[in-house]
Amino acid sequence: SIFIYFVFFAELLIIIKERYFRDGKPVNSTVALNAGDFKTCGKAMGMSILQGGPAPNFMSPDVASFLVGEPLSPSENQDPLLRTTSERVN
Repeated sequence: SIFIYFVFFAELLIIIKERYFRDGKPVNSTVALNAGDFKTCGKAMGMSILQGGPAPNFMSPDVASFLVGEPLSPSENQDPLLRTTSERVN
């Protein structure tokens, strides 16, 4: 039933938020990156939406905007490390 999918994905998104996103930003983990954990997180988020489960709502607005194709704005970022990283990504 749809309720089972909703509960499953709600729990899964909580785990993803706590383990891979801090303050709405992806954690700085080369281990998770190399293991493909972020790709798996993205697939789980997409499947949640497709199966009628909850949408992920824990990403910061700039991360969510980047994921849907909007350019990063490094000059607006107050954190020097994140500003440098976003300049490299651009």
